Amino acid sequence: MFKLPYAICNDTAYTPKQWQPKHELQNKSKKNTTNETLMCPIGCKVAFHKAADYTMKNGTRVHRRAHFAHVGEHGERCLYVQKYSGGGESKEHKDAKNNLMYEPYKKFFYQFCSSPSCTNNRNVCAEFEGGVSAKTEIRLNKWLFDVVYYDNDEILQIIEVKATHATDGEKRKWVIENYGEKYIEVGTRPMQGIVGHVSYIQNWEVIDFHETYTCDTCKNKEQRPFDDWNGVPDFENECDLCGGTGIYYSSGCNMHCLCGNW
Repeated sequence: MFKLPYAICNDTAYTPKQWQPKHELQNKSKKNTTNETLMCPIGCKVAFHKAADYTMKNGTRVHRRAHFAHVGEHGERCLYVQKYSGGGESKEHKDAKNNLMYEPYKKFFYQFCSSPSCTNNRNVCAEFEGGVSAKTEIRLNKWLFDVVYYDNDEILQIIEVKATHATDGEKRKWVIENYGEKYIEVGTRPMQGIVGHVSYIQNWEVIDFHETYTCDTCKNKEQRPFDDWNGVPDFENECDLCGGTGIYYSSGCNMHCLCGNW
């Protein structure tokens, strides 16, 4: 049986260990006339099973850990169970989702140029205002997506987090066809460093977008055919082969790129 790593009550997430001492909430969650229903991350009703030690009829001692479990047949239909039952949701995946949810207007997403030795990048998402909201495990069509940013009911950004498995196949095809540049995939950690010396802004590297990116500088280099060099690259500004900006002179006064191509 798949055991949920956390459950939701009053929009607050609890691990089984955190829920164990909450006796009032446990009691209220079993009533039909209160708002303290205990739910899985996507809204299915779940129950809490306390930690217990007992002895089976054959004399075997059993220690049961505290855990959440779906009520009745909810677990068989739950998309969260289908998505994570293979090995459960890792802590790094969950932490990344929580990070992306917190103050989404302070998150920026950068896609790097695909050319060799080039580190130019672009921000692929519009700058969000303070009113943007974020939710996790949102169902679109027949799939769950890790994080979705909203402006009221309008979807601004759909974010998948790659921990062990990348988003692929029919799911990726569908979301790109229907949402295009609003879909991105990132890793589990934000990029190192800050922008504008503002430490609370977090930048994330985009590892999947609907199109690859080649910066204008590299596009201009690619338009120059190799035959035009006559066997000698142009070192006036940069190496035409690798984009390196430095040159050195050998003892024979021949120019060489620092990357070693020439």
